[in-house]
Amino acid sequence: MTGDPPGRPTSMQETPLRVTAAGALVLVASFVNYATHNGYPLLTPEVGLVSLGLLALVAAASAVYAAAGRRLRTVLIVLLCFSAVQINFDGGLVVTALTLALLLLGRARTPLLAAVAATMLMADLVTSIPTGNAMQPESSVTPGRSTDEPVLLHLVVDEHVGIEGFPVGDPDLEAARDAVVGFYDGQGFRLFAGAYSLFNNTVNALPTILNFGDIQPWAPEHLDGIDLDENAYFERLEALGFDLTVYESDYIGYCGQAAVDRCVVYGINDLSAVAASALPVSAKASVVAYGFASLSGVALAVTNAYDRLALYARDRGWFELPFIELQLRSVFGSLSATAAFNRLVDDLRDARPGQAYFAHLLLPHYPYVLAADCTLKPIREWGLRQSLVSSLDERRLAYAEQVRCVTTKIGEALAALADSPGGKRTIVIVHGDHGSRLTEYDPTLEAIDLFTDDDVVASHSTLFAVRAEGIDAGVEERRLPVSQILKTLSQSAFGSAAVDVPDGFVPEVMLVRRDAEPVRAYALPSSWVAD
Repeated sequence: MTGDPPGRPTSMQETPLRVTAAGALVLVASFVNYATHNGYPLLTPEVGLVSLGLLALVAAASAVYAAAGRRLRTVLIVLLCFSAVQINFDGGLVVTALTLALLLLGRARTPLLAAVAATMLMADLVTSIPTGNAMQPESSVTPGRSTDEPVLLHLVVDEHVGIEGFPVGDPDLEAARDAVVGFYDGQGFRLFAGAYSLFNNTVNALPTILNFGDIQPWAPEHLDGIDLDENAYFERLEALGFDLTVYESDYIGYCGQAAVDRCVVYGINDLSAVAASALPVSAKASVVAYGFASLSGVALAVTNAYDRLALYARDRGWFELPFIELQLRSVFGSLSATAAFNRLVDDLRDARPGQAYFAHLLLPHYPYVLAADCTLKPIREWGLRQSLVSSLDERRLAYAEQVRCVTTKIGEALAALADSPGGKRTIVIVHGDHGSRLTEYDPTLEAIDLFTDDDVVASHSTLFAVRAEGIDAGVEERRLPVSQILKTLSQSAFGSAAVDVPDGFVPEVMLVRRDAEPVRAYALPSSWVAD
């Protein structure tokens, strides 16, 4: 006897059309959710291209589903639910899509699908971190301020290597180093050639720097982003009477401090910067597709396995396969940071006495998308800090180009500040949070027998330059931690950069685990110059 048992509802037949429609509904709805959540306009050719690609993927998966047995079909449905809910921060749209998909596929699998969807949705909603742009209302400088008060500009240029961190021996890299030195020398800065960060990762480095060397508590979730609980530097600015505007990414938050008067937030995955770029339609579609796919743990697992296979085959000389590098190529924060930098330059034209501007910009942080003249490179030329495709020398050259562009952008900021109502008296601080981190092996505890002195220098040597009344221009050669330089400046009300260190001072950094947990001090190489 065939058919449904008496008294039970008749389930809908799983036709190929219904299977395809269900998969398309879930994936396209998820993509629309991703695009709108991250500020990408939907009525664009590139969104259409990605949607067509998703439909082709669904059609291929549906063919596999139609030929599969019951167990494999169940696995495919679970993977669909898992991926769909995982890639959605805001799950409302995908829940509707999943409900309609269940109706299309029939009621027989409703309990399983509902349980998987509900479980993943709850986990996602609990752990999600919202992204996007936000800005607190603008306000003018406090009335009655003296026109003789200075304007403070403090730029944190993420992943900017220090002067002694540039590798020697390559004419192009040495030329980039000389260009940086020449720029700050020509602008009257005091440049700390031996400046270094205690940490080689942002979530430890900047909280330590802004708390003048006081290492802040670590937690594993900090790798996903952090809001600073303590900020001694901001408290000092407040005590000095500055009206503070902060430009932050949604990766590390500063604006929860009482000292902050205004806040501008840019999303590191904000797609509006991609939409507004000069990239061709196909390149925009690639960037958006990589970003969307990277949200799926299933996609990451599959592509990582493929890349390992491609690497294994290449290393043995069997055959060459193109690498996907999904997790690395889904990062495009340097585009968002460039847009934020442009916004800052515009705002500086109206800087007034007594105002302070603190901006943490993810530049020259990878990906290396900008040529030396700040034009946007074709996507095939974008460089990454780590890559299976390009050599370390190639990545260093791409990084050096972006450093040159950042130097140009800083020049634009200085020009805007000089032309502002407060431009007569200014204090300007520019520094990195850590080095370029262009290494053979990152200096972590797990790689202690592998990394070299060059790797340590590249990871910890970082830029520091200051220009203010009473501070002599020139180059400071001593190896000094950035946190101590900033402490000296702020304690002297930015009137002195003479850093005192105790007798027998030994320059050290903090060795961390791969998950950024601080472990112990580690002495810097005695040469402190990369070969």
